Amino acid sequence: KRLRFEPCAMGTQASCHYCHTSVIPDDLLPDPEHWDGFLFLVSHPEWFTFPDFTSAFNSLLPASRRRLMVYVPTALCVVEQAEVDREEFYWSMATRRQLALGFDEVAVLDLADSTVEEAEVLLGQHRLDCVYIEGGNTFALRHYARRFDHVFRRDLSTRKYGFVGVSAGAILCGSTVQPALWKGQAGDDPRPACIPDTDWDSFSASKAWDVCRGACFFMHFHEGWRSTVDEQTSQGGWAKSCIAISDFSALVYRGSELPVWYHFGCVDNGDLELSADATCGMSLSREFGLGAKPVVD
Repeated sequence: KRLRFEPCAMGTQASCHYCHTSVIPDDLLPDPEHWDGFLFLVSHPEWFTFPDFTSAFNSLLPASRRRLMVYVPTALCVVEQAEVDREEFYWSMATRRQLALGFDEVAVLDLADSTVEEAEVLLGQHRLDCVYIEGGNTFALRHYARRFDHVFRRDLSTRKYGFVGVSAGAILCGSTVQPALWKGQAGDDPRPACIPDTDWDSFSASKAWDVCRGACFFMHFHEGWRSTVDEQTSQGGWAKSCIAISDFSALVYRGSELPVWYHFGCVDNGDLELSADATCGMSLSREFGLGAKPVVD
């Protein structure tokens, strides 16, 4: 079913801490003369197949800036592919996203099998307009990305290019990867065989890129996770600025403005009919500044 592009039931409340706006305000639209990049954070692995998600993305990235996309598939390293080799699998994923989003070229950067020097060269291409970090196992991605932290922190903090973070890729942009632990056995395996055993409860191991003003992210949120997120965030620490993003929301950071929500109405998701309230991205922080009056038509 096609997602409907509409504000949720709470969208007109000035004190709303659950969603903000269904449209990008005019002052956040790209300026062809001075384009400063953006962060587009989503949970749904197939977000680019929904017209409303792609419309949101298109409003941020002008057609003239659809040249080179760098695809980072590293979080998929835990996926077993019996019929094709890993490199072929990664390229098939990259090509599908390139065609769906209309980029001229795509390059694959696997952080598990690349040097920092190779990454610097690829991310320094003048034709680079977007980096796409795929979802998968958050902890494998955090492990392999560590050597490249200074590169991505530098580029993301200066908004050097457009950036798409899907699930694990979005979590890595936050202050910590610890929210990926909150789902227990229903979530990512914190000890996949492809990485060394790591104490993810430690500050240093779990620290992420922290390029979203101190926020961390809980992905694939729905009402079944509300009590878990409430419990974890009430404990303070890393969770004091946690934002939960459902499969049918996108969070956009652009320039120095507050983040902007895209929320895509009610969706029939198999056995579960998600209400507008349930599909909405949920900010649990009163300190993060997300209680500002939403922009409404």
